[in-house]
Amino acid sequence: MTESKQKKSKQKPKRRMRRANGVATRQRIFETASAMFAAGGFEATSLRQIASASSVDIATLKYHFRDKTELYSEVYRVGHENLLDHLKPCLDSLSHAKTKDELLVSIEDFVFAFHDFLEEDFAFLRMLLFRLLEGSEAISHIEEELQGIAASLFDEIFRKLLRRKLVRDIDHRAFITVLVSSLTTWFVIAEVKPDLVEEPLPFTFKGRERSEAFFCDMFERILVE
Repeated sequence: MTESKQKKSKQKPKRRMRRANGVATRQRIFETASAMFAAGGFEATSLRQIASASSVDIATLKYHFRDKTELYSEVYRVGHENLLDHLKPCLDSLSHAKTKDELLVSIEDFVFAFHDFLEEDFAFLRMLLFRLLEGSEAISHIEEELQGIAASLFDEIFRKLLRRKLVRDIDHRAFITVLVSSLTTWFVIAEVKPDLVEEPLPFTFKGRERSEAFFCDMFERILVE
């Protein structure tokens, strides 16, 4: 092997290592930002705080994410996509329900799946609650884009169920907004103010049964024809 070829063969592993380190650094920043945005919201969390908690300097953070808006938008987008992916089987089931009994089973599956997601990715749900309180216009574009995707999905499902005369002709967007915000708020209050919720808390087995039964009943009483 010539000297030039030997040099090239040594350079390739170094480049691969740098790329791997870069991916790991980006992921560490992303995960740190997710936790910090969930704990403090968009407005109260700075890039310097995220950089410090990620053990990188601000220049390295900005190499991966141009500014706080871009970083938050990425965290929000991934969380939103994960939520819809998690709920997709239940939404498909709701969409194909032909009878009231099938609809009630699909509603139960939806409520159970949402509880699963609350336990698995509680940080994203906290971010959703913070967005109800914050008025920053900097991130409204990604919020409107992703909410538009979800709204279109629920619009289509509701139209199908309405044609089959399985649901009431109500403001379904308002209903879904109330359902999601109520479920999320219920879990957050149980975490930070457990005395207000009383035992059993929704993070326990019996508490989850209590919560699922309540929201299934709410779903049926308001929506089902």
